[in-house]
Amino acid sequence: MTNIRVDLIEKQLQSGCTEGLTFKKFALSQRFIDWLFAKYKTEEFSIHFYDDEPDVPDEWDQDGDEWDDPEFKEVWKKLVEEYEPRRIEFNNWIDPFAKGIWGMNQEEVDKISIENMEEILTYDVDMTDRLYISFKKDGHAFIYWYGRDFHKSDLWWIMSKR
Repeated sequence: MTNIRVDLIEKQLQSGCTEGLTFKKFALSQRFIDWLFAKYKTEEFSIHFYDDEPDVPDEWDQDGDEWDDPEFKEVWKKLVEEYEPRRIEFNNWIDPFAKGIWGMNQEEVDKISIENMEEILTYDVDMTDRLYISFKKDGHAFIYWYGRDFHKSDLWWIMSKR
């Protein structure tokens, strides 16, 4: 299910190190990715997870057989649906990738950045209103992808000129 929340996108684009920047929507293509990584390197790539689930009621046995019961599955499905408005707003984990983090070198950071951009191209959802970019005069570029509604994560790239 897709549910683009413009209010959440605006909040994301105007917080932290991107406050005050002007972002523009853009269309991602392989040509753009090739151009970007020829001119820029990844300072930081991060995956912001929005995959939290509702708390399991205390009376439920988390390892029990009831999880196989169709009626029980319906109750759980309803809990998850009711929790959706909270899930989509709650960033419960961030995985950062940058030179020096987890022993990664620049080539490895760029590789994982490229792979994640290329993966976006494979998704069978409308990408309108999902991709944003801002270029700073100091040579940095900031790219944001909104995917928390169907992919349960947003992606950020901070790039600098090579």
